[in-house]
Amino acid sequence: MGWREFFDRAFRATTRKPRPTPWDSPSRPKPAVPPATEDTAARREDPPEQEVNTLVAPLATAHPLRDLDPAALRAALRLRLVDLDSLTRVEGLPHLRAIAPGLVEVLTIDLPHVVITPTAADLARLGPIPAQITLGRKHLHRLLDEDLSVHHVSPEDGLSFTVVRGEDYCFSSVALILPTLIHAVAPELELSRGLFVAVPDRHHVAFREIAGLESVMSLGPMATFTRHGYDARDDAVSPEVYWARNPRLDQWTPLTVQVEDGIHIHVPAEVTAYIEDD
Repeated sequence: MGWREFFDRAFRATTRKPRPTPWDSPSRPKPAVPPATEDTAARREDPPEQEVNTLVAPLATAHPLRDLDPAALRAALRLRLVDLDSLTRVEGLPHLRAIAPGLVEVLTIDLPHVVITPTAADLARLGPIPAQITLGRKHLHRLLDEDLSVHHVSPEDGLSFTVVRGEDYCFSSVALILPTLIHAVAPELELSRGLFVAVPDRHHVAFREIAGLESVMSLGPMATFTRHGYDARDDAVSPEVYWARNPRLDQWTPLTVQVEDGIHIHVPAEVTAYIEDD
């Protein structure tokens, strides 16, 4: 059996019917997200009651930033990886960068009992926005100082991927610093070809090195794991598996598509060329 036929067999994964998104409603147009930073304003929708202590709150009702010390605000800056559908507005944010279709990077203020998505005006007194974005990215490294749970999932011989879990409310935002995460938990991996990555919810990051036929074959079980994790939690981020590439691994190409009868997996020609060379 040729390797392409082998792929086709492995990629026949089935899951539950995808749940509708808020954008399925014709009365609510989906905002366009530019690939670069721009001024925008957003408020996160309230999460479930069990997560109310870490909700992303509207500024009108939580922690007026004008009353907080600038040094404390700078210390609380953090980048977040969020589902675009979770933002009710996008105009006025100091930073909004597309990572993949439907996934964006935003700048937030993480306080002990509340996470705030500020406007550019809220942060004006803290100095240049690019410096704040750099600081927010640096603060993501703190999440790697926590006790992390690392699981190597092997549903079949030779097919495997790795799942990292953190307790922080938005631990999966460490996917924005993937090279640093991989260095911390799997420093032996070769990243020159990129990495298969998934963020089903705010607590988990799954990944697989691109090396050998088994790595591409592992996309089937990895896609099923991601979809079930996405469906099972209220803090879902994305049901898709991505190919993360470029030196910072922050250019993500979707490899999966959720359809009514399961999951379609598409392997780009560049990835198949890597496998043919192995």
